[in-house]
Amino acid sequence: HNVIAIISSIFIFFQKIILYKSLNDSDRRNAAKILQVHPFFLEQYKKSANKYTKKQLLNIFFVLKEYDLKSKGVNNTKSNGLLKELIYKILH
Repeated sequence: HNVIAIISSIFIFFQKIILYKSLNDSDRRNAAKILQVHPFFLEQYKKSANKYTKKQLLNIFFVLKEYDLKSKGVNNTKSNGLLKELIYKILH
């Protein structure tokens, strides 16, 4: 698996969550346009936004940055298990 692409996809998902969380507009079409997703998927982002505080989301971005650098060889001596470590840190 391409770890860099997976980390990028996770980043985009959480980026949309924090963006949804900061929206003041309750119009589904506007929210979908801002998030650049089909309105059908807004419920998923709404549920996810309710599960995380902004502080938790900022911590997730910090962890994603750390593991993005590790996946590219920065301060990393091993490449096995990076995704498992990343997911563990996001969930805890």
